[in-house]
Amino acid sequence: MSSNDPNEFDVVRRITVGNEMGRGKYLLVRHHRNERFYIEKNFERSKARIRAAEQEIQILLQAREGPYISKIKNYFTDPQEMCGSIWMEYPWEGSLSELIMGHAEKCLPVYERFCSILFQQLALAVDFLHRGGGALDWAPIMHRDISPKNVWLKRTDPDRAPTVQLSGFGCAQWKHNPQIEAHQGGDPDFRPPEYPNNDEFSDVYQMGQTMACLLALAERPPLSLRDVVRSGTYTRKFVEIVRACRREEGALESPNSMMLPDLLLGAMRVLDPDYEGDLYLSDGPFHNTHSR
Repeated sequence: MSSNDPNEFDVVRRITVGNEMGRGKYLLVRHHRNERFYIEKNFERSKARIRAAEQEIQILLQAREGPYISKIKNYFTDPQEMCGSIWMEYPWEGSLSELIMGHAEKCLPVYERFCSILFQQLALAVDFLHRGGGALDWAPIMHRDISPKNVWLKRTDPDRAPTVQLSGFGCAQWKHNPQIEAHQGGDPDFRPPEYPNNDEFSDVYQMGQTMACLLALAERPPLSLRDVVRSGTYTRKFVEIVRACRREEGALESPNSMMLPDLLLGAMRVLDPDYEGDLYLSDGPFHNTHSR
């Protein structure tokens, strides 16, 4: 087991990332000079996979200035040898899926302020993919595979909760230049009703499914959030925003992509000014206390 760039990276171990193991092999590697850790994604040796790698690289390069989006650090493809690799930031705090399972084991809900902030950051990342911050020449990107396994958590300040790093771009497509292949369907449990004819609305739906997993402490999206509403753990307004994203019957009017800014405002209004709570991250528990 070796890196595709052994002159630059040492392999630490093989890892599993998201739902993409059929499209690439993942390694945790350490850079020789700066000793930083990265995730190396090595693509399978086939022409179709290398074409997919080239598209993924171009999408990541286009999106790299966006907020709360995992950053590409380096890449290469060799069509002749049918190989390619991408090097990404390494998220020390693991994935949202790991956080959910950690809290589920302790039967401890994730406190609402963190859930709301996570929703805001995820929405900002998705909104950037769709609209590029308002750039006139922006080519809209549809992620198509948003799930807890593809939402990484990264903490830059040891005294503050981690932030979102949206990852898993192996299924991403440009809206006006789709190149959908059979292997690029994403996690079946998070597919929108209109699959495979995904659009920006589909990403909003998957955001809702991801947030539903967080609120219900479930690995897969629950059929309904009514039990979460009845529990009183979260404010009804915040749960209704999540229900609307996933188009639950009886929820608020289902939002489309252009309503993401309004959803952000709605999520911000339910935030408590003072909060504290525990987060069970992959590298250990974190107690968060904050007051505005």
